[in-house]
Amino acid sequence: MSESGMKKDAAVLKFLCFFSTAAILVSVLSCSREPVVFNSDEVSLLNRFLDENAGRPSSLVTAELKNGKDVVFLPDSPFRADSIFMVKAILPAMYDSGLRNMGVFFLPECYQKSIDSIILGPYGDDETACIEAEKLVSAALMGYEEYRDFILYVRDFNRNLPEEKEALHLWGLNASLGGTEDSEDGKDYFDVDAGSDKDAERLESNAGSEDKPGTLAGRLRSKEGEPVFLWLNKNYADSGDSDLFVSIGHFGPGEEGPLWGGILEHVLEERKLPDRSFSFRPSEPPFQELQNKEVLNQNIMIVTPFPITPVTQLENFEDKNRSASKYKRHLKKIGVY
Repeated sequence: MSESGMKKDAAVLKFLCFFSTAAILVSVLSCSREPVVFNSDEVSLLNRFLDENAGRPSSLVTAELKNGKDVVFLPDSPFRADSIFMVKAILPAMYDSGLRNMGVFFLPECYQKSIDSIILGPYGDDETACIEAEKLVSAALMGYEEYRDFILYVRDFNRNLPEEKEALHLWGLNASLGGTEDSEDGKDYFDVDAGSDKDAERLESNAGSEDKPGTLAGRLRSKEGEPVFLWLNKNYADSGDSDLFVSIGHFGPGEEGPLWGGILEHVLEERKLPDRSFSFRPSEPPFQELQNKEVLNQNIMIVTPFPITPVTQLENFEDKNRSASKYKRHLKKIGVY
């Protein structure tokens, strides 16, 4: 519950105490919400885990990549900017662990040549690259600053690699527009209407619905045994080939509800900021027992201090469905933004 929500509850409680009976008038001023008492053993186990693992948010993911496992990130909302920040934070470590191909839902599949021209070269000036990146994410109906900035981040990342190092490839997985870059649809790419109702409906119902993570990863893999990172959205079908990949989730301050009764948030509040970045497997101790309170389905959870934040709409992007705006209002309503 948010701080404002707790204050409101306390005020209501005092109001009811005051009018319940004049006999307890003296005690009214002391009426307040009782603090939550957490299991001391569970708190100790979590602190012990953090003593050994804090400050290593990418460690579990990179271990899987080094073993050749594909990684799938399916955020709970595509309008969470903090999840984009999380991927940016762990990307260098994933690259060092062998990652060279990343498939993302917020880039159009039919304009791969344009994607390559931005992140792989020939490198134009930064202003032109920024404009082209905005058009690409808008064509995929994801015209938000944070997704544009992620493309530019990968561009800069590749530019700063030593010459002998292979660049990181971004592959568009959004097939909602149809066509190819060489087709009639693609010729007018830079005149695409960024966000028509018809395209929005296609995105919601069809984007990647027939592609399973295992199939997508195989399509993007440049050589046998090379790991792939897939950044998908909820429209992608949940496949039965989960033994072929590792699923990850992201948890940050201000989630829509307390995790496991709020014990994790409680422990993190008592720790220094560097200790609030780590990763864990829900199926392993000390989190295994907490799963009885609330089940996390991801293989790995990455925890960061990035507070939950909605994406920022690009100035020239017309979001007909106002999806991001609705999400922002939702966060404000429940008091997390």
